[in-house]
Amino acid sequence: MWEIDNKLQILSLLQSLGLGVFYCLFYDLFKAIRLTINLNAKAIFFQDIIYFAIISPLTFCFLLSVTNGEIRGYVFILASVGFFITRLTFSRIWLPVLETLLKLILKFYRLIRWILDRLYKLIFSWGLAFIKFWQKKLVIIKNCFKKGLKKQ
Repeated sequence: MWEIDNKLQILSLLQSLGLGVFYCLFYDLFKAIRLTINLNAKAIFFQDIIYFAIISPLTFCFLLSVTNGEIRGYVFILASVGFFITRLTFSRIWLPVLETLLKLILKFYRLIRWILDRLYKLIFSWGLAFIKFWQKKLVIIKNCFKKGLKKQ
């Protein structure tokens, strides 16, 4: 049995609260993606699975470090309290900022994609013109060699 004193329990209470805050801010990242990009129900379902697939091992590692892997109710309760307090307070400020930031990133991505698309089309058209030019010249050169060989 692992000995836990009161000081360590109080510290783990505060860490659990911080873990809940982190989980809320991490969830807001997924929510901002949903608000920025129109997703269907399947994509939202997979986002939720990814979210829980990430936070589950984090919770396990947290429990290993704080309570030697023993499941303690106060850890889950305080993590939930931290999540909901953050959800009701700081998340109202954080989510619009994150959504605006993601919209800017998406606009920048679309701009870069548009520029690269135009550049690709320009290079492709130049390459095509270059190939057509040399095709004509090579046909003329080939015909000159044919005529020269026929005379001999």
